[in-house]
Amino acid sequence: DSSTTPIIQHSDAVGAVAGCFAILAALHHRRRTGKGQWIDMSQVEAFLPHLGGSLMDWNMNKRATEPLANRHPHLAPWGCYPCKACPEPGRRGDDNWLVINVTTENEWLALCKATGNPGWATDPRFADAISRRKNHDALDACIAGWTRGQNKHEAMKLLQTAGVPAQAVLDDVDLFTDPHLKARGFFPTLPHAAVGPRRYPGFFWRLTKMDRPVRHPPNLLGEHNDYVYGEMLGMSKKELAFLHAEGIIGEEFPPEMYNIA
Repeated sequence: DSSTTPIIQHSDAVGAVAGCFAILAALHHRRRTGKGQWIDMSQVEAFLPHLGGSLMDWNMNKRATEPLANRHPHLAPWGCYPCKACPEPGRRGDDNWLVINVTTENEWLALCKATGNPGWATDPRFADAISRRKNHDALDACIAGWTRGQNKHEAMKLLQTAGVPAQAVLDDVDLFTDPHLKARGFFPTLPHAAVGPRRYPGFFWRLTKMDRPVRHPPNLLGEHNDYVYGEMLGMSKKELAFLHAEGIIGEEFPPEMYNIA
């Protein structure tokens, strides 16, 4: 059922941030010169720098990037490994994962020690970075054999304490209960006219005197029509009544929207 498949619109967020930067640059130009700017921005072009490595590889080496899944082109171990099932009610029991990215020899030795597998460090297949990348499948099997018996959160803390880059893959429940996000107040609780108090994602930046980054819950359909059209745009009550009567604005979805297959 495609309707239940989550879609992450990464390029949408990139386009929005790039658009904000363009607006700030235009305002800075106006402040310095007194002249305005016409902003012509492409979301695709805003996203392309996120593919900088692949673009450079083709430009310099005429080598097209191939899918790597969770791996790194040169480093190993580098992957997402299965962890012990979560017994909590309502949780996806067997869908628990831990990301481990080893970048140095010290991190590799720390991983071997922290997991209780010092033999990995002396295995000829894993003797150096080149050998580990060449034998990535065998190395992944070894690491997955350890992670399958571990709680992802406990394994993450164990490896991070040992100096190994590791992070549990967090689902929605994990995010709402994450102590770091809780300490930063990322999910404020706000009242909502239709559903009552709910927790909502906050801003990913803070300002010095920004004690309440999120002040209002998501608006209802047409909730601010009178304010936007009346107070901001100066339309009369008669004009607003006409827009309502014609179905141009309103507080309910048109009936045909509920009949979409």
